[in-house]
Amino acid sequence: MRRDRRTLLMGITPIGLILGLISGCGPTTPTTIPVSGIVMDFDGSPISGGLVELESQTGGINARGELNAKGEFQLSTFATGDGAVPGVHRVIVLPPISPYAGASVLATHRTHSAAPRRLSSRLADYRTSELEVTIPATGPHRLTIRLPRFDDQAK
Repeated sequence: MRRDRRTLLMGITPIGLILGLISGCGPTTPTTIPVSGIVMDFDGSPISGGLVELESQTGGINARGELNAKGEFQLSTFATGDGAVPGVHRVIVLPPISPYAGASVLATHRTHSAAPRRLSSRLADYRTSELEVTIPATGPHRLTIRLPRFDDQAK
């Protein structure tokens, strides 16, 4: 009887240890810092509509936010409005609509801005946008992103 109890305890102990380790080692979400801001053209005019996206240089974690009519945004990474992970980020800015959008989408977009600006195609690629920001480890943080002027933009 003593031997059966010992064998039983030896079998249960490793199983309990493994289950304890597994339950405590679940995936964790990195800390995010609340980030809001504004995107402005090279001349200081706000970019209305579109999307701003940040790519973390330390882990490839992206944050994104929609640009409102005033060019303002609030970043989200894992949940709406949670912000971005701290560190250095490359930035892209995407236009508000696709050139293939239907007439109803185009009509809706035109209500946001009297004269929508054409963004450079270079702004849609992390390798060519020339935009970089640093998110501090404490927040909240407000960004002002000023777009460079590229040759392929409307003047």
